[in-house]
Amino acid sequence: MECDRLRGLMGFPVDYEMGHALHTHGPCRGEALFNATKDYVVKIVCKNAASEECGFFNGFFYHDTEPYIITTAHIIGFEGASQYLMMLFDGTRLSEEYAMEVVKCNFALDVAVFRCVTRLPHPPSSKAAVVGISHMVLAVGHSDAQLTFNEGKVTHLSFDGTFSVSTYADAVFSGAPIFNMDGYFVGMVKSGEGTYIKQPVCVGATKIHNALVSEPHPLPGLH
Repeated sequence: MECDRLRGLMGFPVDYEMGHALHTHGPCRGEALFNATKDYVVKIVCKNAASEECGFFNGFFYHDTEPYIITTAHIIGFEGASQYLMMLFDGTRLSEEYAMEVVKCNFALDVAVFRCVTRLPHPPSSKAAVVGISHMVLAVGHSDAQLTFNEGKVTHLSFDGTFSVSTYADAVFSGAPIFNMDGYFVGMVKSGEGTYIKQPVCVGATKIHNALVSEPHPLPGLH
């Protein structure tokens, strides 16, 4: 499109695969948001009955006082998984593994809640917001042993409370939180396991929160 070509000439990066220009807040803004939100994110390791690793996911803290961790529901039983452990990243390396237990699961929404058995210090719940078409967002998650972030643009909103983002999500980005450019939590990467996806599907923050406070077994301390 002519307008996209002109925006490219003006210095805006153009995503030729998607066919449109992307607005950017600059690397400094993205890095600042990453530093402000990275402590929410944990790396999750799945192990089978023989204690062999069989999958890696992301998750994030979502409670002011209890070590509740939100991630995708398809982690449960993934490739024969029966043990779920989490690790923190201190900026240079991953911590030791801490055992988690399942608290609540919604397979239809693909959202699960775990609780770390060890009461680790963690940041309070992030403020949440809703997204709109063309909003810029930030996905924060572990790729292999490195905690990283990818910026993207909301390209589609669904009536079921999910949305799509024009960014790459690698094979272990499922469960990674999504933040808007003001640092508010807006959703979680739902798909991404097993491939590189140009437009990962994300579950919106409102849908996640409503699932957590609904019956049966609503999480205490959430409103």
